[in-house]
Amino acid sequence: MEKSIILLLLFSVVLAITSFHLGFIKPSKKLGLAAKSFFVLVVLILIPLFAGILWFQSSAKERLEETGVVIYPGVGETIGIAFGTGERPVWLFRTGTDKLSIGSFYTNENNRPGWEITESGEQSALLMNSENKMTIKSQTGPEKGSIMYLMEKIPVN
Repeated sequence: MEKSIILLLLFSVVLAITSFHLGFIKPSKKLGLAAKSFFVLVVLILIPLFAGILWFQSSAKERLEETGVVIYPGVGETIGIAFGTGERPVWLFRTGTDKLSIGSFYTNENNRPGWEITESGEQSALLMNSENKMTIKSQTGPEKGSIMYLMEKIPVN
């Protein structure tokens, strides 16, 4: 789970407690109504949003494993809201290194059961099975590298 989302959730809880105190326990004439409104906003929108993101991030690796693709070794936490849901799922993970050899890892058949490799390079691979296409790419950045998995349905003609 991404630390920034955890911090945003904790900050939202602190804001909810503060606005509850200012709006309900010790309401002032100037801040009372605004604090009540802010409390409702934080409790009904922000806290569920951040909690939902963390919930989906916690099971992202399991959703990727269900596709049959072995996760690249050393993959860390999920980044942002790319946690593998929807019709065109995307997974984005931190790797802790920018020196990944995606192509050579997925060339090994044991790392992609049920998938055929159609393209591979040092930083990417394209896998296909009878129903889906999986694009795997690594990206480098100033802090840490990342790896992205994108699964798409193969159109039926």
